[in-house]
Amino acid sequence: MDRDDAVAPQGQTLNTSHAVGALFARILEISEIGEKDNFFEMGGDSRSAARLINVIKTEFGSDITVREFYRDPTVAGLMKIFAKSDTEV
Repeated sequence: MDRDDAVAPQGQTLNTSHAVGALFARILEISEIGEKDNFFEMGGDSRSAARLINVIKTEFGSDITVREFYRDPTVAGLMKIFAKSDTEV
């Protein structure tokens, strides 16, 4: 993980990106993940992606679709989706 990746997209807080990154790490069972690390390259598969999406929906009330997640399966990608939908995690 590159610490330079820790900058959240405009309109989002660093705490939000850290919370989403923590979810990625928890689902993938790794210690940490960078903003631009690809979920699937870090060991994720379709099942773990579905789990991640369900956790985000349950814990944060965000309505992310599988298609949206697959377009950019990174913390930064999810932050962009949140920014578009005005979802604050």
